[in-house]
Amino acid sequence: MVRNGVEVAMVADASEISDSPLMRAMSSEVVDLDTLASLVSVATYETCLD
Repeated sequence: MVRNGVEVAMVADASEISDSPLMRAMSSEVVDLDTLASLVSVATYETCLD
């Protein structure tokens, strides 16, 4: 989606949400795509810690 000329997404749009407590906690947040990509990287890293 585009908001004020910036592409944004809800964190819930990331498929890794079920694997990450951080992503579940932030699921209703709307962020820019760079931030979303960073959060997905963190979530992916968290799954490796198990």
